[in-house]
Amino acid sequence: MFQDEGRFGTMTTIGRQWCAKGEDFVVKTKQGRENMYSYAAVAPVTGTLVVSNHEKSNTEAMQEFLQKVALAVNNRPVLMIMDRAAWHTTQKLCAPKNISILFLPPTSPQLNPVEHLWKHIRTEYFHNLVFNTIGDVYNAVNDAVRELSSATMKTLCACSYL
Repeated sequence: MFQDEGRFGTMTTIGRQWCAKGEDFVVKTKQGRENMYSYAAVAPVTGTLVVSNHEKSNTEAMQEFLQKVALAVNNRPVLMIMDRAAWHTTQKLCAPKNISILFLPPTSPQLNPVEHLWKHIRTEYFHNLVFNTIGDVYNAVNDAVRELSSATMKTLCACSYL
């Protein structure tokens, strides 16, 4: 499985949109700075997805997420491939016995297929929208994840090097 975190917030992101010729393209925006972090682990071959949302991106949240993954796979062995974020490499992180961690090469986010998941969610569920509260952001991420089938995950997270 590949693992990554995505940050989502109340600040509006502008994206492309269709409009009639001659009409002005208008998007309301909000300059809020509230954020949440969504942790995801995906098995690109099967389309299996485990997601957990947290207020912060730190060792404690990562520990909780790894426990959730261990339960989600019924304690079957998992090779978790992830980047070298500080909360991934700290000695304080204690992976469950069924999870072995392998780190991606430094500065190589393009090798992590979960990045495609984040791009999809941001494009389809966040561009040109105003989120008034952080609760609205949590709901949008949860709605996006609920709508993803394993077939969609296989397509989104397919990578030629597997």
